[in-house]
Amino acid sequence: MTTEQLREEIALELDAMRIVVHEIKSLLEDYPSPSVPLLREIFAATSFMTQLYNGLENIMKRIAKYYNAPLPKGDDWHRALAELFLQPTETPLNAPLPILFEGETALRVKEYRKFRHVAMHGYSFRLDWLRYLRFDTDHSQYLSHHRSPYYHLS
Repeated sequence: MTTEQLREEIALELDAMRIVVHEIKSLLEDYPSPSVPLLREIFAATSFMTQLYNGLENIMKRIAKYYNAPLPKGDDWHRALAELFLQPTETPLNAPLPILFEGETALRVKEYRKFRHVAMHGYSFRLDWLRYLRFDTDHSQYLSHHRSPYYHLS
């Protein structure tokens, strides 16, 4: 895979993620705090949130593939994948993977991974979905090509 191909694939993923963020914003407009959404709206919000995190994982997997880095396996592969991008991680190309998440963003990625886990394996309607949705719209600038840590690859 060339750098240009990687950028194109990431751009497609970011475009899809922008659509999801738009839908999340629409849900928030329909249910301003403290109104209580219907169960089906909570499930819709949970689905959007899960899709957003899955998009982030898709980007991480593409970058790992670009660097010929082996993808984690096992029960905790979601956590291990995100951790590859928290610190310099050597790859078979003798070039470290880029650090994508630092500080507050790293904490949010961890929080979203946990959210995704509960949403996929538990009762997502028990989650504090407004808390997560507010974060998505507050931090949607990460989906900008010019600000995205995923888009600036050497």
